[in-house]
Amino acid sequence: MRSSWEPLSQYKDIIPDRLHPLLCETGSLTALLRARCGALHVEVLSEQKCRLEHEVKAILKCDSALCREVVLYCDDIPVVYGQSWIPESANSLGLSNIGSTPLGERLFDQQAWKRGEIEVTKLQKRHYPHFYQVKAH
Repeated sequence: MRSSWEPLSQYKDIIPDRLHPLLCETGSLTALLRARCGALHVEVLSEQKCRLEHEVKAILKCDSALCREVVLYCDDIPVVYGQSWIPESANSLGLSNIGSTPLGERLFDQQAWKRGEIEVTKLQKRHYPHFYQVKAH
């Protein structure tokens, strides 16, 4: 998804107080969500190799990566839309073909990984109506 993603620090004043503990967490967001809900599951919206835009190329130091888009659900309520770019070098460390396993479970199992600052954007309901719908039981 192309959008105007910005560092969380630029939006701290407008993000609702109830979301700060989730978004400012420096550890595993997956673990934090698991602790706060009865059932956590992942819906993979897209997972495909893609060419990276300039900003992401500079960070990952490669031209392409596996681009993964997911929605995390707590008790069947969508709570997080996430995008991850996984370089091919990370695939050899067990990050390819993880399906509906939360990426955070793989990353935070290994000491070598460190998450960067969360970036945020405002989703337009008309572009992602499936994210705004509560799943039927």
